[in-house]
Amino acid sequence: MKWARDRYRHNVAADDCAPMASDGRPLRVMVVEDEPGIAEALVAAFRFRGWLADHAGTAAHAAEVVVELYVSYLRKKIDTDGVEPLIHTVRGAGYVLRPPV
Repeated sequence: MKWARDRYRHNVAADDCAPMASDGRPLRVMVVEDEPGIAEALVAAFRFRGWLADHAGTAAHAAEVVVELYVSYLRKKIDTDGVEPLIHTVRGAGYVLRPPV
C-alpha cells in the first residue's frame, strides 16, 4: 500500500512504526472507500500501526470532514475564553467570520 502526503512518499509495511509530524504528533490519514468492509479493515490497519485514521464513503464526505477538522483547529487557535467566538456555523451554508460586538 502506498500513501503520499505533502512532499514525501511512505510505503506502509508490517514492521513500520507510526510516522510522526514535525511536532511529534502521529500523522492523520483519511480513508475514502465506499465498501464498508474494506474501509473498516484499512482504518483498523492504520490505527494498529499508530496512525490517526478516519473514514469517508465518498470524496464529498471526505472534504466535509477535512473542512470541519480544520475549522475546529482554527477555532482553538483564535477563540479566547470569555469572548464571543469569531467563527460561527451557519446551518446549511457553512461558516462565517463575525468580529465580536
